[in-house]
This record gives sequence, structure tokens and C-alpha cells, in this order.
Amino acid sequence: MGTSRPIELVATQTPMFVKAVLLPFKDKVIYDSFLEGSPIVFGSGVKKMYNDVYREIKQTKGITTKLNEKESLG
Repeated sequence: MGTSRPIELVATQTPMFVKAVLLPFKDKVIYDSFLEGSPIVFGSGVKKMYNDVYREIKQTKGITTKLNEKESLG
């Protein structure tokens, strides 16, 4: 979620390489609404590598989708 527009409305072409600042706000992570990006194309080997890494991290550490109250700054 950005400060005024959801990221889905900003980054319409995926995958996309972006440079952004992520900020904790209340129980969510937002971006500062400034995205610098460019579309990219991944080959099948890179896609598999990223999917494997994602699955491993998801299984071993989990994926953070919401901040707990102690971490929240809002």
C-alpha cells in the first residue's frame, strides 16, 4: 500500500525492477509513493531459482505480511 494509491495501480507491468523506500505504518508496510522502475524479463532458470528461494524462505522463516504492535510506529 502506498501513501495514496495501492501498488497494484502503480506497478501495472510485472515483473518490474523497482527502487523504493518501504516504511512501517500502523500494522502495515507502505511505500513512500515514489517508485523508480523498469520492466524486466526473466529466463526460465532465473524464475525457477527465485521460486525455489521464495518457497524455502516461506517454509523456514515465513513471509511477513503484517507488523506486530511492538514493531509498529503508527
